[in-house]
Amino acid sequence: RIWAGTTSGLGLFNPKNKTWRLFNRFDGLQRDYLDNFVTITGNNKIVIDQENSILIRDINELVPESKAPILHITSILINNKPYQDTVLPEFMKELVLPYNKNNIEIEFAAMDWVYPFKTYYYYSIEGISSENELTVNQECKINLVSLQPGKYMLHIKALSGNGVYSKEIIFPITIKPPFWKTWW
Repeated sequence: RIWAGTTSGLGLFNPKNKTWRLFNRFDGLQRDYLDNFVTITGNNKIVIDQENSILIRDINELVPESKAPILHITSILINNKPYQDTVLPEFMKELVLPYNKNNIEIEFAAMDWVYPFKTYYYYSIEGISSENELTVNQECKINLVSLQPGKYMLHIKALSGNGVYSKEIIFPITIKPPFWKTWW
């Protein structure tokens, strides 16, 4: 692990999963801007120079073991109306729509009770996004406007404030072509 003092707080980089975690006032630091020394002692304590004092914390207390956030699709709107189905959105396996119902809004949320305000969301859409392109999304909402007939694959994942990724949601979306464009 690599620790770094930054203008936004204390950063912790995990080279194993290539994630950054940021500690700031919400985690017990006196201020976010760290321009003085940060050191780790031999007995696993981190020492941070704060404004008029020194903060000493056990690293294990600062970085507790954490579980992956639980990510769910919470809502689906089609042409600005709630999607009606017999199952809740989080239990749907796919979405198949006719050509004229191609404006889709999908809302999602991850249950991270420790740091809900530090959760980041990422998504990509096979059929629209470039390969391996992930888009950061803090709104917990994806708007797909005027989708052309075809097959799409939505990938959503969340990164908790503790630097742990959720299980990825893979959600197929199919927009059927109008009948006059189908081959008989």
